[in-house]
Amino acid sequence: MVHGIMFILPSRQRFIPYSWLTYSAVNEKETEIQFHYTHTVVTVTGTNLRFIHESVIRHELLALRELTPPASARANGPTVSRIEITERVSD
Repeated sequence: MVHGIMFILPSRQRFIPYSWLTYSAVNEKETEIQFHYTHTVVTVTGTNLRFIHESVIRHELLALRELTPPASARANGPTVSRIEITERVSD
């Protein structure tokens, strides 16, 4: 069984194994996470993203969906408003 994250966007889905993750970083405001994989960079924007980042560190996150949060969403819960997947260009 291969562990990784399924990134679910409105136009496509992409599974990337955890073994390809070289590092990840969350900004101070917890509004952006960057996942740096061997051939791809995934940028996730939203709010309160530290919980998601910590789940990735523990290899517990299985899927991440780009959604506009409903008005009833918890104020301190994480929300993902955009996922951008960019292929790295070979040097």
